[in-house]
Formats: sequence, structure tokens, C-alpha cells
Amino acid sequence: MKPIKIAFVDIDWTLYDHKNGHFNEKGIMAMKMMQEKGIKVFLCTARPYHSLVQLGTLDQFQPDGYIVSNGGAIFIGEKLIKETSFNKDDLKKTIDLVKEFGWTMECVTPLDRFLIAPKTKEVDLLFSTYKEVVPPVKDYEGETIIACLLFADDKKDELFVKSLPKSVVFSRFDQYGVDLIPEKRLKGNAVSFVLSHLHIDKENALALGDDLGDISMFEQVGTSIALGNGKPELKAVATHVSEEIWNDGVYKTLKELRII
Repeated sequence: MKPIKIAFVDIDWTLYDHKNGHFNEKGIMAMKMMQEKGIKVFLCTARPYHSLVQLGTLDQFQPDGYIVSNGGAIFIGEKLIKETSFNKDDLKKTIDLVKEFGWTMECVTPLDRFLIAPKTKEVDLLFSTYKEVVPPVKDYEGETIIACLLFADDKKDELFVKSLPKSVVFSRFDQYGVDLIPEKRLKGNAVSFVLSHLHIDKENALALGDDLGDISMFEQVGTSIALGNGKPELKAVATHVSEEIWNDGVYKTLKELRII
């Protein structure tokens, strides 16, 4: 294994243990130990930046960069180096459509987020699972929006999609949640961009994750660690499988590989 220069790390069920309701202490320790060895640590998550801040992630340690909203925005340090956003006319049409259906939606900027209408029961049902805080309600005023989260059950999916602007990608991930994005996104594309930007070879990169969205991330690095609590499909493509997060899987495997 070539020396690791950079690590891309998922948050939910990788660093944050939803079973026990807190960050895994040894996992956070491992992040700091990598940084002490000169390894850059980038968080790579479907969460927007505002969400990872509210979760308390930055109270645990200071990453070297962030890939948020599955690559919707990429930061090196606190500097935004890349974003992909909605066509503003299509976004306005989407907002009007959501309100017409009697739903609400979260609009995500690179640093913040807001609801376009008061919260519904679907907001509470979805956010209780992900330890989220309900953002404030405000009108869309032409901000740069990199992602939207629609709160709705699946009963009217077909009807809604028929009226949705063609440029908007509809991706249901939960009974009560749908990602609406300006283009199809993969974590792996963002990882590849960061590696190219920093002139780091794929074989010198590490990724840690637990879910299907991390498969593309694993494909862009030389060393990949799937958590023992992760999906079987991810474990099948990982170079290593750790113990579960609640058994300090991240820390133990990084120790075994002599990365820390």
C-alpha cells in the first residue's frame, strides 16, 4: 500500500454513531491522528454544510476540507472552490410546484439552508431519523441553490415528476424525503476533482464509508474501508472491512493498516 496523503470520510454511521446518538470518540481520535501525520482529512457527505455544523461535527475536529451535498459544494479549508447550482428559472418553477402540491422543501446554499414554506409532519418524520434541526422559513430571493430536499411521501411521485422542469433530477432516498438536484451527483466525481486539484495520486488516497453512496468514492481511491455496519454492496468493493462503528471500527482498522 502506498503512503496515504489524503482521506475522504463519510459522517453518518462512519463517524457519527446513530445507534448510540453521538460521534464515535475513537473515530474522531483517528481523524486527528491522521492529521498529525500530515494526512489531509476531507469530510465527504450528502449533508449540506449547515447540517454538519449543526450536528456538531466541527466541535469534534477541524477537517482540511469538505465535500457537501454529495459534491454540490467543495471546500478546501473554508474556501469554496467548486459548486453546481440550479438554473434559477427552473428553481422558481419547482418552488411554485412544491407549494401547489401543499408540500414544503429545503433549499440549500453552499453555507446555509431554509424552508420555502412552513414545516409539515414529513419534516419531523424525516429529521428525527437524521438528528437534524428544522431550518427557518423564508422566501427564495435568487440565492445560489446547490440542492433541495423535498418533504413528501411517495403517493404523488409520478404526478409530481411529470410537472417537474426537465433539468431537475428527482431522487427519492426515504419514505418522506426526496433529493432534488441540478444534475446527477456522485461522491466519486467530487473526490476525483479534489485529487486533481491537489495533485494527489489515486493510490495515495483513502476513503471510509458505510452506504451505497460511498461506492463511487471507493472507486476513486487506492485504499477503501467499509464499516462493519455498512451495506453488503459497499463491503464487496472495499479493500478492507472494519468492525462496526460502535466497536471503534475506524480506529482499529487504521491502526491495523499502520496509517495512524
